[in-house]
Amino acid sequence: MQITWLGHASFRIDIAGEVLLIDPWLTGNPVLPETDHAKAVDGANYILLSHGHFDHIVDTL
Repeated sequence: MQITWLGHASFRIDIAGEVLLIDPWLTGNPVLPETDHAKAVDGANYILLSHGHFDHIVDTL
C-alpha cells in the first residue's frame, strides 16, 4: 500500500492494484502543482468524498 498526500484533505491510495482518491482537490491546491495533476489521478478506480465543501469535491468530475 502506498499513501500519497496531495495537499489539504486530498490523498491518493494505491492498494492491491486499485487506486483510491480521497477528496480530490486539484484546482487551486497550493501544495499540488498543475503539472502533477494528471499523475495524481492516473488510474483512479474510486473517488471517496468526506463532505461537500468545494475544496473536497471541486475536481470530482
